[in-house]
Parts: sequence; structure tokens; C-alpha cells
Amino acid sequence: MRFRKFPWRVISVLTAACFLVGCGTHYNRTAVPRGQPIVVEGKALILYRGAEKFYLYDVELTEDYIRAKVHEERVGPRPKKRDRVRVHVGPAFTMPESLPASVTIPLTAIEKVEVYTTSVWQTMLFNVGLPVLIIAMLVALKSSCPFIYVFDGEGYEFAGEIFSGATHPPIERHDYLPLPTLRAVGGEYRIKLANEVREIQYTNLAELWVVDHPAGAEVLVDKYGVPHTLAELRSPAEAVTLRGEEVGDVVAAPEGSIYVGEVGEKADRDVEGIVLTFARPPDATAAKLVFQGKNSFWLDYVYGQFAELFGDAYADWFEDQKDASPEELLQWTLEQGIFLAVYVQEGDEWRFVDYYNIVGPMAAKRDVLAFDLPAGTSDDVKVKLEFGPLFWEIDYVGLDFSADAPVRVHKIPLTSAVDEKGGDVTALLRADDDLYYVQPEAGEYALVSFAAPGPAEGSARSTVLHTKGHYEIIRDPQGKPDLKLLYSFKEPGRFIEFSDELFLDYYEAMASRED
Repeated sequence: MRFRKFPWRVISVLTAACFLVGCGTHYNRTAVPRGQPIVVEGKALILYRGAEKFYLYDVELTEDYIRAKVHEERVGPRPKKRDRVRVHVGPAFTMPESLPASVTIPLTAIEKVEVYTTSVWQTMLFNVGLPVLIIAMLVALKSSCPFIYVFDGEGYEFAGEIFSGATHPPIERHDYLPLPTLRAVGGEYRIKLANEVREIQYTNLAELWVVDHPAGAEVLVDKYGVPHTLAELRSPAEAVTLRGEEVGDVVAAPEGSIYVGEVGEKADRDVEGIVLTFARPPDATAAKLVFQGKNSFWLDYVYGQFAELFGDAYADWFEDQKDASPEELLQWTLEQGIFLAVYVQEGDEWRFVDYYNIVGPMAAKRDVLAFDLPAGTSDDVKVKLEFGPLFWEIDYVGLDFSADAPVRVHKIPLTSAVDEKGGDVTALLRADDDLYYVQPEAGEYALVSFAAPGPAEGSARSTVLHTKGHYEIIRDPQGKPDLKLLYSFKEPGRFIEFSDELFLDYYEAMASRED
């Protein structure tokens, strides 16, 4: 069974299905990306027992069961298809003798869930085996980077990930993570640096940048360590995918829907992209592009499957990468659609501008890239984002044409860093040198403190965590390497094709089980 497109909220839909199909443990532990469809609240649940059809209201979802009022007839207006969830139970499930009545449906009694989406596919079908795949994708195959938590006076709140994608020493890099929720407590800022996944993390430097800037402006630091002020951020006048789909309502405002692209047919694999049109102010010669979003868990999963191709030669390959050219590693990553590439239109051509570094899948990041505008008198600026389908979750894109305002950057060295065993690791994190704070095991962390500078009269203040480091993903694939397939990844875009193949093969296998 072949499908031309897949819903652009693929990961969100899959994890949503887990809520109804999975057991209680899965329900509690599944890491669900922001933007997922809500399964119970705001949804109309329809219960099927063979050919019988019932309607569920006042739904309560627990770790073990669904409890609801069950009616034979619909109460209220007919819900839109995208708001319906169809829950199937076996013929052995006992219904109340008279309706309406209360019913308790153990999650173990559910045989199938149908989730309607707004894509060209009208229905997604899942069975009780699905949560195993999703849990594996979201947890066991998670390959990310150090997690950062900020102290708010009562506890530590998750803020994001650092130097994502720096999976080998040659591509160790600096990272600048905005911390909008960080506040000084008792004259100091406190941060937690944690390893919570199966990898070895090497952090070379951790310092806090406290930026005093004009009130009303936002400050972001780009990947080169340059602070930029954003005073006149504009949403796109138009945003259209490379397939002609309007997505302006998705990317024009943050904290709303997300766009991740669509998987094409096996014969039509291509990069995903969005062309954004912005009104250009008179005499504007430069701009700052702001992106908010993150990588998907699907990208983690595909990378895991790629690693499996090396079989028992994986460790040798990984060691070889330590001597590889940084330029070649970064170029390969760009050509495979893993970075988020940025282009600007000049006449009839697209000029490559730069790329956003990998963010990681656990939290959205707000990032900025500055570039010169094409010469000329065009009233519009057209920007194109390109990436591998399903690799990125695009939440917001905006453009700022204002000149950077003067700012004062306090680069605050850490005053202390204590690991989970009470050991002092301050010297390992204080400077960009040959010393590293190494976290080889999940569960290891360091509590880091920075002295807060005195207040600046008449200025607003933003905080950014500056770090440098890399990490090694722990994997142990077995068997013979698939050399023929591995050599094919030298071709640009092959990783995207591999992702397409994995997804479509999986979906077709699932669909054939339903036929």
C-alpha cells in the first residue's frame, strides 16, 4: 500500500496514540513533543464493539482505564473529523444493560485506536504493539546532549540542551543557550548540567553571559558568539512549502502549531523547505532571521538505524571519526538535510546564507542568524529554509531589519561546580582549555553557580549560557556491516532517502496488518 504524503505532525500523532493504547507505565513516561494533538481533552471519543457504535462523554483517563458516560446516540453537534478518536474493543467487552450509563474500559481491553488527522490521509490506524516502537524511539534510542536546568528559587526547571550534534571531538563546538526563565536567587544564578541518556558527555567550558540591553528589545546570541538585539521582529507576509502548501498560520507566531514536512513517495524523495516572504523596509541592507523550534525524535531514530548498519564495526568507525576533518563532517551533515539550511533569493537564484546548528529533540530553542540583504530595490525579501523531512519541528520564523543596539555583556565565570557525589569540578568547567568535566553515566550531574552582577539602571537584562563541548553516543550494534548501503551515504541527500525508506516501509507494514 503506497501513500503520497504523511501527516506533518507524524511524531505528535504517534505519541498521542500511545496515551490510549499504551499501558500505565508508558502513559507516565512517554516524552511527548510540544504541539501534540490532545487525545482526551477537546476530543470526541467514539467506542466501537464490532459493528456496534457508542459515544463517550465526561471522559476520565487514568493509568489503567478510561472511565466515561456512554450513550447510544450522539449528544450535541457532530464533531469535526480531526477532533474524533475511535476506540475499538473486542466482542467480549461487556456493556451496561441500559444506556446512558457509566462505563470503565481497561486499557488492556482496547484492541485498536483510530486517530483522524487533517492531512490527505483521513485516518491513521494503530494497534496495541505501537507503544513499544514509540517508547524505543523516544527513550532507548534517544541520542542527544547535556540537559540544562535552571533554578527558580524552589527547584530546577528544564531549559534545553547544549552543543547538540557535536557527536565527535573534531566538531566540538561552542553553544549559546538563552535562559529566559533564569533568575538570580540570593545574589547568584544556579544551573544544573545533567547527563540523562546513554552517552558520554565532555563539557569543556560553562560560563554565563548576562546581557544588559535597551528595554523592549530581545537579545539572542548567534552561533558565532555575537549578540543581536531584536526590536522590530516581523512575521512573514507569506510562507509556502516547496510543494505549494500555505503554512503562514503555522510559522507566523510562536508557541502554536509546528511544521515538520511530509514524506514523499519512494520515487520522489526530496528536501523539505519553506519559502518565506517579508516586506523589506526602504534602505534595509541587512537582516536577522529568528528561528524557534527543535529537532524531532524521528531524526534520533533514523540516526540510530544508520548506526546499526555498521554492525560490529561501529566502534572502529567511531574511533576513525575522531581523526576526521571537521569541515568534511559538517559538510556531510549539511548535505544530508540534518542542519537547517538558510537561503536568500537574489534575482532568480537562491544564495546559501548559513545554517542553524542542531538543537536536539527535548526543548525548542530560539536562535538567530544575521546576513546581508541582496542589493537592489525589491520590496520583498524571500528566505528559504531547507531540511530533511521530519528532521525539524518549525514553530516560528521571523525577520528583524533593525540595527543592533549597544549592549553590555557580563561574561561571568562560574564560582562553583559540585557533582552528584559532592566532588568539586569547578576547575574542569572554568575555562576553554584541555580540561573536561566528563559524565560517562546517565544520572550524573553538576550544580553550577554564578555570581549575579549588580543591576544596570535603565536597562533590561537577559541571560545566556555559553558552553563548549562534545559527546559520544553509546551504541553496540551487532552483525556484519552493510558496506554497500553505507557507501551510498557518501551521496548528498542519501540520509533523507534512508529516512523515507524507513518510514514508508514501516507504515506499509502497519497498513498491511490492517488489511
